[in-house]
Amino acid sequence: MFFRGDTPSYAYGKRQRLREAGLWLIEEDAYYEGNFLTIHPSALLPARPEMVPLDVDGRTAIDMTFAEDKFRRTLLREMFGLAMV
Repeated sequence: MFFRGDTPSYAYGKRQRLREAGLWLIEEDAYYEGNFLTIHPSALLPARPEMVPLDVDGRTAIDMTFAEDKFRRTLLREMFGLAMV
C-alpha cells in the first residue's frame, strides 16, 4: 500500500496521503483555488464537560460516544447539504 496511487500519469499518491494526514504543509497557493467548505475545529465536538471523571460508568462512556457520533453525523449531513448548494 506504500505506493498506492503512484502511476506514471499520477505519481503523487504518497504526497496525497501526507496531505490527508495533515503532514504535508507546503503547497503552492494554486492548490487551494476553488470552492471549499471548511469548518473550524472547535465546532467538531459537541458541548460537554471539560473533564470526564475517571470513575465514569461504562454505560455513560458509551452514551457519550454515541452522542458525539450523532453530533458529527448531523454536522456532516448539514455540511454536505451546504456544499451541494
